Amino acid sequence: EGLFWPQVSALVATALSAGHGEGFAAWPALGLFSYSSVAFGVVFLALTGAARAALARRGPQAARWAPLAAGAMTALAFSAWLATGAPGWRARSPAEPPIAWLGRTALTPAHRRILLQWWPPVLIVGVVAIHVACSRAQTSADAAQAKRLKVMHRKTFHALAAALFAPPLVAGRAMFLGLAQLGAALLFVVAETCRVCDVPGMAAAFNAFLGRYLDKREDVRRGDLVLTHLYLLVGCALPVWLEAPSLDPGITPVGPWAVVRLSAGLLLVGVGDACAAVVGVNFGRRRWPNSSRTLEGSAAFVAGVLLAAALLFRLASGDALGEAGDVAGHGGRQVGAFVVATVFTALLEVFTESIDNLVLPLYFCPLF
Repeated sequence: EGLFWPQVSALVATALSAGHGEGFAAWPALGLFSYSSVAFGVVFLALTGAARAALARRGPQAARWAPLAAGAMTALAFSAWLATGAPGWRARSPAEPPIAWLGRTALTPAHRRILLQWWPPVLIVGVVAIHVACSRAQTSADAAQAKRLKVMHRKTFHALAAALFAPPLVAGRAMFLGLAQLGAALLFVVAETCRVCDVPGMAAAFNAFLGRYLDKREDVRRGDLVLTHLYLLVGCALPVWLEAPSLDPGITPVGPWAVVRLSAGLLLVGVGDACAAVVGVNFGRRRWPNSSRTLEGSAAFVAGVLLAAALLFRLASGDALGEAGDVAGHGGRQVGAFVVATVFTALLEVFTESIDNLVLPLYFCPLF
């Protein structure tokens, strides 16, 4: 974690610096929009720090409003950039400002269905159902049972991520999904900044909602940063961000193996990690040496990833019988590579002390 964020910041700064030197003319629109959005996110954090230091002179209560002041300034700057495209965008598309490109991209029929008909109901029903189940469990279970149920409720969010992200990948909308995941990640950063800075009317609500899902590594009462939800999202998105730019711009259906590669984060973090935790906490008996993980949990990790990958492959192929021959033929090497990469990733999950939601996809992608 200590290396990940500095490396990401350095990557964004280096890319934007190189693009500025070249005039951004050769950049794809999606890449330029994404990097610019991340840059505005960094601006928001910097402005929050400056506003907090300035307002602290008026007292601790005034400093609590720093994220809102920084957010207002960042929103104005971002709105101006969306409307004008300066700096950066004009060199690439002088006739189409970023807001026009964003509207044209987001409002295609397929993307409208995802944005309006799929994501809102799945997200609302999923979050409400998990919240209600967790509330009931906390009032009716003993301490040991409550601990097991908390793990299961936390991992249910992984299943929710799978339900949200798998359909766009199967439909060949990886580029649009990557853009949406980036926007969601930036919103998570803004929300966590408001929570940590104790913004009136917001921080208490965030603490009450998040507190019931956290384990001993994160505690809102200690003032810890709560990044579990962000890491889940980023872990699912990393293969999309790494692989999607090499594909066609999101409107041409991709092959089933490309879908499996793009879904690596979803399979490992959304499915494998959840299966390992649920099976391990309920049925795990034999532990790995020098680890709290169990053999049963690791077996569930591998089985869950392989079964979910097979399902995604069939859904993406469109012709299950035809693609079955491809798997048995020249696709057999890819099957073997996928199985080996999954097993090695399961072993890494057992012994790593890093944030597994981030490490597992980054380890898996070069192997497969």
